[in-house]
Amino acid sequence: ISTFFFVTTNARWIPAQAMITGSVEPHFRGSFMSYVSVIQHLVAGLGSVIASNIVYVDASGKLINYNVVGYIAVGISIIAYFLSRHVQVIERK
Repeated sequence: ISTFFFVTTNARWIPAQAMITGSVEPHFRGSFMSYVSVIQHLVAGLGSVIASNIVYVDASGKLINYNVVGYIAVGISIIAYFLSRHVQVIERK
C-alpha cells in the first residue's frame, strides 16, 4: 500500500506543475518557479514542525494524535483544490 501511495503521490505533481507554469508569462517563468520552489520547501518544513508538535509517543510507545495530522492534511488538500480553481492560465498568442 505504501508503494502505491508513493507512486500515485508523485503523479499529482504533473498537472500541478502544468498549472503553475501556465499561470505566469514566459519571460517571468524562471524566477517565478524559483519562488514556487522556495515556498514549497518552506511549507514542507513548517508542516514537519507543526506535525512534530501534534504527534507524540506515550509511555507504551504508541503514537498519539497521528490521525489528527492526517485530518489536517486532508483538510488542507481540500482547501488547496478549491484555491487551485481560481488560478488563471495565461493564454499564449
